[in-house]
Amino acid sequence: MNIERIQKASGMVGRSDAIHKVLDMVAQVAPVDISVLVTGESGTGKELVAKALHQNSKRAQNPLVTVNCGAIPEGIIESELFGHKKGAYTDARGDRKGYFESANKGTIFLDEIGDMSLSAQAKILRVLESGEIERVGGAETKIVDVRIISATNQDLDAMIRDGKFRQDLFHRLNVFPISLPPLRTRIGDIPLLSMMILKKLRKKHNMPVNYIGPEAMELLKEYNWPGNVRELENTLERCILISDNKHLKRDDIESVLVAEFAHAQVQKSLLPEDIALTVNKEATLETASNESSNMIIENPSVTNEVKTLKQLEYEAIVLGLERTKWNLTLISKQLGISRMTLYRKLKQHGLGNKN
Repeated sequence: MNIERIQKASGMVGRSDAIHKVLDMVAQVAPVDISVLVTGESGTGKELVAKALHQNSKRAQNPLVTVNCGAIPEGIIESELFGHKKGAYTDARGDRKGYFESANKGTIFLDEIGDMSLSAQAKILRVLESGEIERVGGAETKIVDVRIISATNQDLDAMIRDGKFRQDLFHRLNVFPISLPPLRTRIGDIPLLSMMILKKLRKKHNMPVNYIGPEAMELLKEYNWPGNVRELENTLERCILISDNKHLKRDDIESVLVAEFAHAQVQKSLLPEDIALTVNKEATLETASNESSNMIIENPSVTNEVKTLKQLEYEAIVLGLERTKWNLTLISKQLGISRMTLYRKLKQHGLGNKN
């Protein structure tokens, strides 16, 4: 099957070996009517893979039904998946199809399957084994013909060991596994992805921004992207909305990333270990006054005020130094900068070598 066709169907963009491996696997399994389990971090494009698998399958002319398993309350998940009969419960004012009936002859995509309760997992297993469903409150057994594609960002092997996921269901879902690479492992795809996203956003917002400057692009390539492609798209969308230029500059990208990082600190949604991964690594800062070369540093305080880039960088370096016991080689790797850059930053912030 043509890889370009798969890319067009999925919207997955990239020339890296990692993404081409995924596209090859999609091309290989799409025509084969078996279950596929897509794994990967949040924001890597698992739903795009499901879409490509469906559109290049024998079921392409029939429905693709997407179910966010984590968003359905436990009390109504059976009704949502399999439907209900009128009067089955207080609000059941009429017969209703569930997701599986709606996907008959087509594909059902069970996103975030790891969030599904053990009780719901047992019901999914029955469908996989027999193809039979029953609406809540009904006695009639219906046969459905669906292909199941599931996805998760969780470690299902660990969940099985902890008794939180059924091993028999895992084997039924994991007939053909596809693992999506995080964006930080395919940096070479960032320029192509960014320009594709920018083109889409220009049309969406009718904005004149049509170019990403070279320094801005370098910053996009330097950043770690813990939220992957989804975070890249969200960042670029904010950038074009605040930019006064026809092209994005480094300052535009920098200001958005710093605002996001500061907000995450306030919300305490980032653990200290994550700071080194998310801080803007190569920001140009105003040189700080150089105090004692052997100064003693204190733990950065956590406040609810929005901090400047200078403060955020200082705190990230201090936390890294304390965590690594002043191992400059290790902290430079954690921050994603060279040792020479780290030396320059230490001098800028008045942080001399520890005796």
